[in-house]
Amino acid sequence: MRIRLSRLGPRLGAYDIEPSCGVLDILEGSRVAKRIVTDCGLIPRTVKAFSKDLPYHAPDFSFFDDGVPIDAVRLTHAHTDHIGLVPRLARYMAPHARVWMTRPTYACSLPVFEEGLRLSGMRATEPPFDYGEMIDVVSRASVIDKPGEVEILPGITDLVWPRGHINGACSFTTRLGRAHIHYAGDGCEHDQPGVKGALLHPAEWRPHVIAGSDSTYGADRNSDARSWKDEMDKGYDACANAVKAGHPAIWFTFALHRAGALAHEMARRGLPDLAPVFLDGSAKSFARIMMSSEGRWCKEDTPLLLNGITMVNSRERDEIAGLKGYTVITPPGMGGPGGLASHWRRIALPDPNAVVIFTGFVAPGTDGDLILRKAEERDFEEKEVSAEFGIEDSVTGEVMVETIPIRARVIQIRTGSHDSRGKVLDWYGRMRPEVAVLSHGSRKALSSLEGDLSSAVRHVFRADRVRTIELDI
Repeated sequence: MRIRLSRLGPRLGAYDIEPSCGVLDILEGSRVAKRIVTDCGLIPRTVKAFSKDLPYHAPDFSFFDDGVPIDAVRLTHAHTDHIGLVPRLARYMAPHARVWMTRPTYACSLPVFEEGLRLSGMRATEPPFDYGEMIDVVSRASVIDKPGEVEILPGITDLVWPRGHINGACSFTTRLGRAHIHYAGDGCEHDQPGVKGALLHPAEWRPHVIAGSDSTYGADRNSDARSWKDEMDKGYDACANAVKAGHPAIWFTFALHRAGALAHEMARRGLPDLAPVFLDGSAKSFARIMMSSEGRWCKEDTPLLLNGITMVNSRERDEIAGLKGYTVITPPGMGGPGGLASHWRRIALPDPNAVVIFTGFVAPGTDGDLILRKAEERDFEEKEVSAEFGIEDSVTGEVMVETIPIRARVIQIRTGSHDSRGKVLDWYGRMRPEVAVLSHGSRKALSSLEGDLSSAVRHVFRADRVRTIELDI
């Protein structure tokens, strides 16, 4: 049997992680007999909100112009960089094709798709897909009720296994002949609120080929020294000190899983006993999903407990801003461009006793990156600084530039839901594949992992250098 593996996600720079999209072609001679696609995401561009360029970069859909229909689509989890452009695949799918996903991924998928259409409408940019394609894909969903073996196509069986990244995150391992072809999705071995660490992969399903990996922290040697608890301690202490003194604390965090996990942890530590704690924006709807039966797929998915956390009504935001001390947990995780960040930073940043907290990676060029750099400049040079933000009117399209003084305490913590660099290397050591395609990481991450894996894995390929490989299995 011969297979062809292709990675379709581009990178814009050395530090960018590509939108995840992998294609497995099963060949009969030179003909593609079956085509399976795993994930199809988008990555927001790190540009200002007033740019008229597309606000995201996407997989190379020209790959599908060869006319070969997609027979099955598999989704590892509901983050936008993995499923944000799945409806676009509808135009290339065979009539019988199904979209396979776990229950939490299914529950989150429609809100993720609708958000993509909403943002393109607000920014007056070309929509990534149309409404009909979105409904088509949702109607094709095959929901996987529990971990285990699933026949995704006649005669083709997958092992679908928990990955611990967010609720319902899974990997897919396809048995083809005597070989196992593995798509990892994103993975996390340490426990988090709402989801326990990944289970050990069954030995009888050991992958021979890693066709899609998680290389997010592949270049970050400091990631092994960080712990989720220590980073959370740092954020909580800064937050508690601000609110006890009667000032706001704003957490910019990703809406899907991380915002709810953060709210759970703040409730567990008793922050609502000190001052009101609010959950805003799309973080509310995703937290509600993760608190329901729809948010649990296996024993590793656990309930969020948000005792004392208040869901924000949009009409109440001005009232909240008038309180003496409070905490708001809100997307977007990188502080903009745009979104609710525009409202909350306007209140918090000019206050020297407030705190603004970023809870993960902040990409160059985002509003969050600007805030962090300006705060660093202020602290290093001991001077007053301000930042200029582009704000686009969602109705008229008119762009205004808003200047805000950066006086608040600004910190960044790393409450990651990906494995550290060392854990990634350990994972490869346990899996012992014969072939590894390094993907879903920056060029620096892939280069760093390649150097350490070249002696342990017989054939190592980097997705940023080799788009397609063919293998006899």
